[in-house]
Amino acid sequence: MKKLYFLFIALLFIGLSSCSSGKTEEEKAQDMAEGILKQVTGKDVDIKTEKNEDGETVNMTIKTDDGELTVSGNEKNLPDDFPDIYIVDGEKSNISVMVSGVSKVVTFKITSDKEPAAVKEAIEKNMESWTNSMNMSTPDGSMLSFDKEDVGSVTITIGKSDDKSEIAYMVNYKKE
Repeated sequence: MKKLYFLFIALLFIGLSSCSSGKTEEEKAQDMAEGILKQVTGKDVDIKTEKNEDGETVNMTIKTDDGELTVSGNEKNLPDDFPDIYIVDGEKSNISVMVSGVSKVVTFKITSDKEPAAVKEAIEKNMESWTNSMNMSTPDGSMLSFDKEDVGSVTITIGKSDDKSEIAYMVNYKKE
């Protein structure tokens, strides 16, 4: 209870001091996030953001003495070092990349005109060089996981929205 009280006081102090600092709302939020992460982890945390020409944040790096994690969102393309996996034909969206240490996690969504059962069948057929480590189906969709030694893992979720199939990929692989 005492720790919670001190955390509350620290957050209140951070909030009040940043209000009069002349900083932007984003800088205040960043300072507050760094303070909270420091309280939770007990380590100094540095958060840096990178913006595009429109002023939108496209990259965020969280750094401690133990390492760093970089998160990018709204990417237009998959990374150049993306592993050779089967990607269902359709419209790609929501590409996000997280980089930490020696690995990358890439998530994205595909919207396809194919029926979920046909999507699942195509994935199973075209991922034969990977080991299928999970294969679950419900009346509403499927979840498949594949592993490949020295490459990484892929989890694919298939569902239906309106008259389209939605396929979500989460790919965890070693960065080059």
